[in-house]
Amino acid sequence: MSGDRSSLLRKRALRRLSHEQHAAYAALYEQVLAEIPGLTRHHARGRAWTRLRHKFPDRYLELFALEHGGIGDDVLPGVRSKSWQRACARLAGLREAAYRARYAEFRAQGMTPPKAYDRAIAAVREGNADLFARLLAEEYQQWAKRYTGLHRSFEAFLPHNTWPRFITMA
Repeated sequence: MSGDRSSLLRKRALRRLSHEQHAAYAALYEQVLAEIPGLTRHHARGRAWTRLRHKFPDRYLELFALEHGGIGDDVLPGVRSKSWQRACARLAGLREAAYRARYAEFRAQGMTPPKAYDRAIAAVREGNADLFARLLAEEYQQWAKRYTGLHRSFEAFLPHNTWPRFITMA
């Protein structure tokens, strides 16, 4: 594998890890900014990712392996983001009491509603990682069912590599 591709895959794995462990990442990011005055947010992000990688080495390696295997590429970016959003919304609904308590806590700290939502759902996600993983997998399966039908209808009009592998195997 070329160095550029490896670097890209490592960044993607770190980005995924920072989304999964948002509270830990946010704390590390703030810590880096406090320790090194004058550091740009871009450099602080890289340093925070490195610390996050050292804090969660097993999960980082798992995510890197998934990226290396191309599993992250098999799902269209729009599907990934919509699935993530829908799984987060479903988790907030299933763990409504915990979500509302954390949301109220973050709003009381003066955060904007979107930021309070992000922080609250990240906290609930961390506490219910297995449930969230199952909800996300279900969302991917729902999208796969939708795209399978579309793929069969329009496959003559689209390039072959635009469809995820797990969808075309159905």
